[in-house]
Order: sequence, then C-alpha cells, then structure tokens
Amino acid sequence: MPPRPFYRWKSFWLGVMWLAFLCWSGWRSSLGTSSIWWSGSRDVLLLCDDGGFLEVSLIEELGHGAGLQIQSASPGPAAEGELFTRPVQVRRLADHHFPKLSFSVAYWFLTLLFLIPWLGFLAWRYQRMNRHAPGTAAPPARRST
Repeated sequence: MPPRPFYRWKSFWLGVMWLAFLCWSGWRSSLGTSSIWWSGSRDVLLLCDDGGFLEVSLIEELGHGAGLQIQSASPGPAAEGELFTRPVQVRRLADHHFPKLSFSVAYWFLTLLFLIPWLGFLAWRYQRMNRHAPGTAAPPARRST
C-alpha cells in the first residue's frame, strides 16, 4: 500500500498557509508603513514593516507612557537598491531619539529562510514514507566483512 500523497499532509498545508502569510506580509509592506510600539519602563520596542523590510528597533524612551500603540501611514521612501543588495541589516546608533539597536530583514529573504528548510523537510518525509511503506521491498542487508 503506497503512502498518502503529500497534499494530504498537515505539514504541507501548514507550510502553505505560512508561505501565504509571508507573501501577504511582503505585499502589504510595499503598500504602506505599519508599526506597533510597545512602551516599557525605560525603552520602546518598535516593530515596523515598510518597503519590503520587517524592522525591529529598540528606541530610547521618548516621553510616552507605558502601553501599546498601532499606527499606519502612507508608503515611505523605499530604498529599492538595498532590498536586494542588503537583505539583512543591523544598525547601532548612540544619538538621542534614535534607535539604540535596529535589525531589519527583507521579506523575500524571510520567505527563502522558510521555503528552503520546509521543502527539504517535505522531500525527506516523502522519501522516509516511501521507504517505510508496507508492501515495499526492504533495502538489502549489509554484509559484514
């Protein structure tokens, strides 16, 4: 009896949903800027997607009270050259009212970071299920010398 086809695997459909989410996020990022601010006791954590990048920044306290803020804005100036030449960027700034630490990743790079291991996992699982399927011939036993 052959194993189930891959389109009946939960891991396949969960991966398809995650891939669709990553593609939608990248598309949404190109339409405008969205950001979420979380104000803590000393610093502010900023999650922002803009111009094909997902950016996480730790900012010095700007006088806001503690809490959560969600904002949207029109598209900002996107650096098209940086999208493909520098998919991962880490910046440290010591100026006042600027991020202490900023980390940004291009959405296409995040998609590749997911897609390659997921396809490898699906290929490995397919081979494993074919090898261990009932009714298939067992691999030849090794002869010891």
